Amino acid sequence: MNPHPALGRATAGILTIVAVAACSTRGPSHVYWAESSGAALHDLAVDSGERRTLDAHVDKDETVVGLAYDRFTDYLFLRLAPGDVIRIVNRPANSRVRDLKLTPEVALSPGETPANSLDITVRSRNRHIFAIDPRATGFVEFTLEGKMVRKIRMAAPPPGPVGGLGFDQRRDRLVVLFAGSPAVLAEVTLDGVIAHQTNLAAAVHPISLGCDSDTGEYFVPLADGAIGAFDRDGHLLHRHPVPAGATPAAIGAGPRAFLRLF
Repeated sequence: MNPHPALGRATAGILTIVAVAACSTRGPSHVYWAESSGAALHDLAVDSGERRTLDAHVDKDETVVGLAYDRFTDYLFLRLAPGDVIRIVNRPANSRVRDLKLTPEVALSPGETPANSLDITVRSRNRHIFAIDPRATGFVEFTLEGKMVRKIRMAAPPPGPVGGLGFDQRRDRLVVLFAGSPAVLAEVTLDGVIAHQTNLAAAVHPISLGCDSDTGEYFVPLADGAIGAFDRDGHLLHRHPVPAGATPAAIGAGPRAFLRLF
């Protein structure tokens, strides 16, 4: 028996509302950054400018050299040196979740000087982590269990070392900061093809990159010490000051989700 037309329309309407609600989990945008020294993480609410300090759960002999944020778990991923580990921190609970040992492909040997940034990023759909190859222009994808998924190589990268790494969750692409003159932002597919690139219109300190793919803003330390927000075409949209004496060394960004998936 076919349902009554009115009931069918009502059911369809409910399903539409549920579907929209399931997708509408975006909260306010935040930028998370670590200093070149110290155990604190800074949490900047982009719209209001409010700043908070978080416990990074970093030991005295450790330094944060890469940072990523996952909106679905509300977890922060901190690459630490020395030791070549990624520490996973539960932001709302302010607790250390666990440490993940890096794969040999991206780990550094004792005393080795990397040719590129040690930044990391997270693909939120499956919580895979991407790290920059410290020795060549390339990237390594691996799981939260530390299993390598693939190596990504680029045929014709822009000049300069890799200075930062983010992930565009909407386009399912890496966003790569190249430390040339001028600095370049490039969107790179997971098979290593540059799909879009642009020069940054302001001088930057190219050591890390935060990407908010919902707002289309890319956060990079500026040459004068502040944090700059750039659009996809490389225009400087905003400058976010940092506390006196602080130097951003690693940046992550993204919307804080209302619905968290663990």
